[in-house]
Amino acid sequence: MPLPRITGTAAFRLATLYGLLFALGAVVLVAFFDLTVADYARRSLRDDVTSEIQLLERTAPGGNATGIAALVRERQRVLGSSAFYYLVFGPGGDLLAGDLPVSAGRRGWAEVQVPAPPESREYAEEMAEVRTLGETLPGGGLLVVGRSTYDFHELRETLVEATAAAGGLILLMALCVAFLIGRQVLSRIDRVNAAAARIMEGRLDERLPAMGMGAEFDRLAANLNAMLDRINGLMEGLRQVSSDVAHDLRTPLTRLRGRLEAALGDGAPNPERDALAQAAMAQVDEILATFSSLLRIAQVEGGGREGFRPVNLSEVVERVQQAYEPVAEDEGRAFAGHVAPDLQVDGDENLLAQLVSNLLENAFAHTPPPGAVELSVRAEGTRAVISVADKGPGIPPDERAKVTRRFYRLDRSRTTPGAGLGLAMVQAVAQLHEGELVLSDNRPGLVARVILPRRPRVQPSAPSAPP
Repeated sequence: MPLPRITGTAAFRLATLYGLLFALGAVVLVAFFDLTVADYARRSLRDDVTSEIQLLERTAPGGNATGIAALVRERQRVLGSSAFYYLVFGPGGDLLAGDLPVSAGRRGWAEVQVPAPPESREYAEEMAEVRTLGETLPGGGLLVVGRSTYDFHELRETLVEATAAAGGLILLMALCVAFLIGRQVLSRIDRVNAAAARIMEGRLDERLPAMGMGAEFDRLAANLNAMLDRINGLMEGLRQVSSDVAHDLRTPLTRLRGRLEAALGDGAPNPERDALAQAAMAQVDEILATFSSLLRIAQVEGGGREGFRPVNLSEVVERVQQAYEPVAEDEGRAFAGHVAPDLQVDGDENLLAQLVSNLLENAFAHTPPPGAVELSVRAEGTRAVISVADKGPGIPPDERAKVTRRFYRLDRSRTTPGAGLGLAMVQAVAQLHEGELVLSDNRPGLVARVILPRRPRVQPSAPSAPP
């Protein structure tokens, strides 16, 4: 299944969004934790340094700079160099003890850079930050005590790295889950789309499969299937009513026509009666033709594509063109045809011939002599285009979507023969062949184009070389 189709699904986008939200939540949580730890570390460091100064001042022998220096050297020996950093200056400003840089010898809080502990440093020249507090001793001199923030910074770096790793892992897992969910959803939707396509092709007994994505989706599929059952029942009822009405009316009309023929052939000359009978017969024939067209359209709209086979569209159009050339010549109308050779489509040959005939009948009916009608068939990429252009009055743009309805006729066309079923039949045949009818302006006149999918040409295989 193509990756762009999966990543374009709503399920993939939703799962990815949730993954991003979880990753963002992890970042926010760790940031909050980092701020909390930083505040705690600062307060703890200040308390440790302050307590260390108070301890030295209380426990140093004599409480002066010399005693404090001796105690500092002792604590450094016992605690090691990584616990606290010190500086002790005598009353005269001379350095008595300590391992901090001399530049750190000032009162109040300050920060100074020292080499990182050997056991923790990542490279030889790595430096650590030390937070110091300097206080004047009671007998004169200066005591500076500092504590390293190196471990705290290492903890923060570890938290950042862990957060980045966790966020990346969450996002990767979200993408994997989104891909799996998207593929699963897309495969099920493809089954639904395939069933819907078969329904649109005329197989109205087809139903949507259960999606298997939870009770709500299965309930939706069941409701859609119930709706399709209802629509199918209504369509069957409508087709049955149309068929019954057409058949039931054709029988008395046929009998009426027979009686009119009998009246004409009774042998008694009566010019007025014969004229009325012939006019009535013509109207009966027109009504019968209308019923036949209605039945034919209903059959086309309700039919499937099971009987389709490869058809040479060029040959079909050429036969229809040859049949209409004498009609155009007798009526004094210019008629030209341009047919590209060997255009293949999948379809019903008789229906395609009916489609071209209806287009020509419509063009001839609305193009008074010596107006010109042009028929052409050509290839446009993967499509075959049948075009009929006339020099008649044309159809206004706002009326073009309506003229394919049954019995719809423009006001100026109501005085011409016909029932308004020609283009309806063309539309039905075009849709059955997965094509479309497009009407446009010919300036003046109308261009009716039927666009059909072409059948791929099979390239002949190269003859094998003789042994």
